[in-house]
Amino acid sequence: MGTENDLFIVFTGSQIDASFIKNILEEEGIHAIVHNAFHQSLMAGWVENSASSEAQVMVKGKDFMPANSLVEKYLNSRAD
Repeated sequence: MGTENDLFIVFTGSQIDASFIKNILEEEGIHAIVHNAFHQSLMAGWVENSASSEAQVMVKGKDFMPANSLVEKYLNSRAD
């Protein structure tokens, strides 16, 4: 059992940035998942006090390096 199919976090931040990053990754052929515990709890009809409003973008281990590079490129472009 390798880490090739395990999920790794490449970004943690706002839901808006997470959505942009997910789209960028998928345009490059990298499947990404956005996880937001706060949003998920709202959809379920309850909110946990400890639920963070931050979203996480996750990719498979085999895609981590190229995904991380794309995330860094996106974040650096916003800093300019």
